[in-house]
Amino acid sequence: MIKTEKTDIESIKSNRPPPIDSTSKLLPKHPAVFSSDDIREKMAPILRLMYDQEEGAWFRQPVTEAIAPGYFDIIKYPMDFSTIFKKLDENQYTTPFQFCEDIWLVFNNTWTFNKKTQKVYKAGLKVNRIHNKNQSIISFLFSFRKCLWN
Repeated sequence: MIKTEKTDIESIKSNRPPPIDSTSKLLPKHPAVFSSDDIREKMAPILRLMYDQEEGAWFRQPVTEAIAPGYFDIIKYPMDFSTIFKKLDENQYTTPFQFCEDIWLVFNNTWTFNKKTQKVYKAGLKVNRIHNKNQSIISFLFSFRKCLWN
C-alpha cells in the first residue's frame, strides 16, 4: 500500500509544470489590457455602494471653497464620487487600479484636510471600509479577467 501511495505521488509530481521564474527573460512582458466596458461594469457598482451610504453624502460632489475655506491651499488634487462616475462614463480609466487610486484620493484628501474628531473624517473611515472590502475582489477579478470574461 505504501508503494502505491509513493507511485501516485510521483506520478502527480511528474505531471506538474516546472516552476515559473518571474524574473525570467523568457516570460512575456505585456501590460494587462482592460476594456472600458469591463472597468465600468465592475467598478460602478462598488462606487454606487459607497455613494449610496448615508456617510457617502460627504463625498458625492466636489468640495468648494465656500464649503471648506482653505481646502485648495492644502489639497492639490481634489476628487469626489461624481467626478469618478464621470471618468467611468467617459472611459478615462484604462486599468481598475486607476479607479482605486481616485477612490483613495477621495479619502486621503478627507483625512489630510479634516481633524480626526470631525464628522467628515469619521465618515471617510466608514465609507473607505466598503472600498477596502471590495479591493481584494477587484484585484482578484482583474487578475483572472481572461478566465472570467472570455
